Amino acid sequence: MDGPGEQPQAEQDPEVPDIRRPRRVTRRALFGTAAGVAAVAGAAGVGGYAVGNATADDAPPAEPSPTVGRVTPDGFHQPGISTAQQQYACIAAFDVMAPLRDNLIELMRRWTPLATALMRGEPGPERPNRDVADSGVADDLGPANLTMTFGFGPRVFGEEFGLGVTAPTRLAELPAFEGDQLDPRWVGGDVLVQICADDPTVVAHAIREARARVPGIANARWTHYGFLTDPGDGRTPRNLFGQLDGTANPRPGSSDFDEIVWAGADEPDGMRGGSYLVLRKIRMLMPMWDTSTAAEQNAALGRDRHTGAPLSGGTEHTPLDLTRTGDDGRPLIAMDAHVRLAHGAVPMLRRSYNYDNGLALPASAGVPDEGHTHPPGTAPHEHGPARPGMGHWDSGMLFMTYVRDPSTQYVPLQVALSRADRLHSFLQHTGSAVFAIPGAAHDGEFVGQRLLTAAT
Repeated sequence: MDGPGEQPQAEQDPEVPDIRRPRRVTRRALFGTAAGVAAVAGAAGVGGYAVGNATADDAPPAEPSPTVGRVTPDGFHQPGISTAQQQYACIAAFDVMAPLRDNLIELMRRWTPLATALMRGEPGPERPNRDVADSGVADDLGPANLTMTFGFGPRVFGEEFGLGVTAPTRLAELPAFEGDQLDPRWVGGDVLVQICADDPTVVAHAIREARARVPGIANARWTHYGFLTDPGDGRTPRNLFGQLDGTANPRPGSSDFDEIVWAGADEPDGMRGGSYLVLRKIRMLMPMWDTSTAAEQNAALGRDRHTGAPLSGGTEHTPLDLTRTGDDGRPLIAMDAHVRLAHGAVPMLRRSYNYDNGLALPASAGVPDEGHTHPPGTAPHEHGPARPGMGHWDSGMLFMTYVRDPSTQYVPLQVALSRADRLHSFLQHTGSAVFAIPGAAHDGEFVGQRLLTAAT
C-alpha cells in the first residue's frame, strides 16, 4: 500500500523461467503462442506489506504481446515465485501421516512428476489407485501458465520426523501478533502446495490431482482459493477495499531481488535457490468498511482510495511527504495511518491474492463478531445486529510474501502494524503459516530431496 503502482519491467534471469501471463486469450489459444520477457505483477497484501516509495524505475512497462501459456518447471528456483503472477490460485497445506519420514518422501515422489506433467499441459502420471482416472475437467484447456510450488513447515524438521538433516536456517514459527484472531483450522501445516494459473478450472484440476495422491500418507489441513483483479492497460489493480493495490516489487534477476528473496549462502544445500513463504489470511471487515465514509477510509490508508495518491499530495507514484501538515497543523498523513507505519520497512516480494468466501456465520467461520469477543469456552454464535449475518462476510486478502528471512523482513513490520495501524480496525488476521521453499529439483530428484534426505 505504501507506494502502490505498476510493477517494473522484469530483467530476465536465464535460470528462472518467467512468463508474462496472456491477456484476452481464449483457453484453446493458450497452446503454441510465442514466449516473451516476464514482468512481475505481484499484488501487495492488505494491511500494508506494500512498502517503499515509487521511483522513476516504477513507471508502467509497455504491454507485451500475449505469450505462451506454459511455464517451464526446470531451473535453479521453483516456478511460482519470480514467475509473473497468475490470476487464480489455490494454496493448500497437508499434514503427513505416520510413518512421517517415509510418507513425506513418498508424497514428494508422487507430487514432483505430477507437477512437471501438468505444467507442461500433459496428463499426470498414473495414480496409486489405478482404477481411478483423471477427472478430465481440464481437458483441452491447456496449462494456462500453471505453476506448482512446494514448501515445508517447521514441524517437518523437528525430532518427530527424524529426518537427520540440517534444518533451514531461518525457518521458525511466527510469533503471536497483537490482535490476531487465528482460527486453528487455518494455521500451520507440514507441506505446502501453491497452485497458480490463468484459468480457475486449471487450478481446480491441479489441486484435485494433487489431493488424489495423498490418501494413506497425508491429510489436507486447509485450502484457500484466491483471485486477482486485472484492469488491463498497465493500470494498478484494486483489492477488495477498492484500493489500488500493487507496488514496486523487486525485479527478478536483479541484485535487489536476489538479496530480498533467495535464501542465503549459509543455508543447507537444499535451500540454495529457495526462499521462505509467509502466508496470512486477512479477513477484511467489508460491512464495516462499506459503511464508513471516504474520509475515514482515506485517513486509515494515508492515501486517496480512488486515485492512490498520498494524502500529502501528488499522484499514485508520488513519494510520501510525512512532514507536510494541514491548515490545522496536523500531519496530512496521520501518525497511525497505514502507509506511515509501513514506510521504510525492509522490502519483500509480495504475491498476494484476494479471496471471497461469501457469508460465513460464526458457527462455521470460527471467528468472533466485529466488536464482540466470545468468552473462553463459548461456542461462536449469531447475535447483535438488526440484520443477522451482515457482520460475518468472509472475504479479504491471502497475503503471501517471499523473503530471505521472515524474522527480519516480515515480523518487525507486522509487529509495528499490529500495535498502531488504524487500518487494522477493519481487519482480522485469521490464518497464519510459514514454510521453507526449497530450490528446484535436479534431474531425477523429487522437490526437496536434497533438503529432506541426509547426504550419503
